Amino acid sequence: MYLLQICKYLFFLLKLNKKSVEVLYVNVLSLTINVVLKIFSIFKNQVNSFFIKQKTIMSNRESSAIYKDYFNRNEAAEYMCVSARAFQNMVNEFDIPSAKVTGGRIIYRRSDLQKLNEIYFNAPEIML
Repeated sequence: MYLLQICKYLFFLLKLNKKSVEVLYVNVLSLTINVVLKIFSIFKNQVNSFFIKQKTIMSNRESSAIYKDYFNRNEAAEYMCVSARAFQNMVNEFDIPSAKVTGGRIIYRRSDLQKLNEIYFNAPEIML
């Protein structure tokens, strides 16, 4: 809508005298400012929406079992901040110790994951 008005004003600039051109220039400038403000408003709403979603995700993580001493594969992946598949690749590559418990579940110790961080990733400690 705004761009169409700007184009109309620019088209008429060729036909008008100097005084009319100055008036139209001010109108075009104000329309341009309105367009920029509209774009900024849309961008601001999208950024706010993004941060609200991230806040929800982080609050859900705080309620997870991240503070346990033993993790299943998904919890260990979350602790290491990677996907479950990426964590499985890390297990295969770095030979992370694990144990099989009743029901065939595999668990990982938090201390082993911390050592992996310290040795391979030069991270002193995971702070939650």
